[in-house]
Amino acid sequence: MKLLVFLVLWLSYGFAKTIFEMDFEEESSQFQTGDLDCNPELPTLEVHDWIIDDEITFEMVKKKYKVFILGIVNPGLQSSSQNSTCEECCKSEGMLKNVQKWLEDNPYKKEIPIVRVDYSTHKDAVYKEGIAPSKGAIVKLYHGKYFDYEENFQAHLFLHFLNRHLYPIVLLKSKEGIDKFTNTTLEWEENTPFPSQPIPDYFKNYQMVTRVVAFVKDKSDLKSELQDLKEAALDSAIRNDLRVAKVTKKSLVDYYKEKMGDLWFDEYSHNSIVLFSNTENTRDTRYYNLDADNIPILEFLCRRSMAPVPKLNAFVQRIHTVLKKPLFIAFVDFNDIHSADQSRDLIKTLRILEDTLKYVVFGRIEDNESHTQRKRDIGITWDGLPTLAYSNSGLGNQCVFPQTHPLTLDNIHDFVKACLTGKFRSNFEFRDTFENIKK
Repeated sequence: MKLLVFLVLWLSYGFAKTIFEMDFEEESSQFQTGDLDCNPELPTLEVHDWIIDDEITFEMVKKKYKVFILGIVNPGLQSSSQNSTCEECCKSEGMLKNVQKWLEDNPYKKEIPIVRVDYSTHKDAVYKEGIAPSKGAIVKLYHGKYFDYEENFQAHLFLHFLNRHLYPIVLLKSKEGIDKFTNTTLEWEENTPFPSQPIPDYFKNYQMVTRVVAFVKDKSDLKSELQDLKEAALDSAIRNDLRVAKVTKKSLVDYYKEKMGDLWFDEYSHNSIVLFSNTENTRDTRYYNLDADNIPILEFLCRRSMAPVPKLNAFVQRIHTVLKKPLFIAFVDFNDIHSADQSRDLIKTLRILEDTLKYVVFGRIEDNESHTQRKRDIGITWDGLPTLAYSNSGLGNQCVFPQTHPLTLDNIHDFVKACLTGKFRSNFEFRDTFENIKK
């Protein structure tokens, strides 16, 4: 069992962008353009407060600032082999230029500099920071450690990302504020000292909106739990669908305890984390008892944000990135007369396994023509559905459940373990066969 846990952690932390992630990002077309069009020539790192070179080092910047924005260009990695321009470099330059303009009139300018480095000329310096650029340009936020910015290069979105790191938890002080915050149909108007700008044009297209409120009546007894919540919010700041808040005013906690009862609170507790979402969800409870529950708060936030075996999209994929657990994907078709019943049975089985195989996550892709190439790329050579697959292109590891055996609970359980331990082979012996399940 210890070996399996080690392998799961290794597979998870090596979890790179798969062919699935790239397609899901393309589905979010509203985020696909940068702030500025690309110029014919590569950027010259003109947007900067500091440039890392032979004299200016990362150590010097870290000693002077607790927080900084890091923009790395790597012109050697072109976004298109047909184009000599590094389009990602251009787009990141445009975003950082707009962020710089916004900071000019903001007191945070002196506290949050923009630091730039050209990876092609200072590889050793970047490597020592534990960074290996895989694209023409990347932007990170340093706040004690580096946090990846993985949204598209838009200044408004980046400022919200920055705000979620500076102020990971919003303090709610009134019933009106709580009611507005928990209404996932409305964009939350930030009230932190870092004034992020509203993004109504983006918000209206969000497929997922998640709000989390910690009701804490006895905060002096829950310092460790509140710190865990803060860490979970920071780790989840990459999610633009999620905002976390807390309520510590005792009269407000008592009011909602009486009003909402066991929908939001355990019977014997006034300390609860409640999750609100605009997505379909059939889970029985969306609250976390701060006095008794012991699963990691980050895992609660991630798993309770999603429906069981969710349909995969860019928002769900971002949650999987935060959760850092191997992802097994079910290819299903609920509309095809030949595979609809089997597809529904597979999803039901995976929902059961979710509760026992805590070290992995499951998701689904509902088949259409655009998925044919995805399946071929990971070795699914047949057209029939449903089927189940795991692919981690970063580690060169992939498994496909064979057509020759039924997708029973025992078989899937064994398949998952065999994939993660490297024991899955074409001649793998399953417990169930089509013959013995008919008996």
